[in-house]
Amino acid sequence: MEYTKEQMKAAIVEYKLAARLTADTWVPACGGLEIPAKSRNGSTYIYVYNHATEQHGWLNMNTDVVETDNPFN
Repeated sequence: MEYTKEQMKAAIVEYKLAARLTADTWVPACGGLEIPAKSRNGSTYIYVYNHATEQHGWLNMNTDVVETDNPFN
């Protein structure tokens, strides 16, 4: 799955705003440059970060639930 240019720009802006506000929200990791990937079970995940809690996770884009265990292991 690939982002369009507009989606990538929006993710970068969302990441920067969350960082500036130390927002308690999950945003695409790597400065907003993280891209979704399919796991072995067929679900699509994106690696995310929460600036308020300083936690990393994987957002299951099929269920809209952030998981802390790496679904790719």
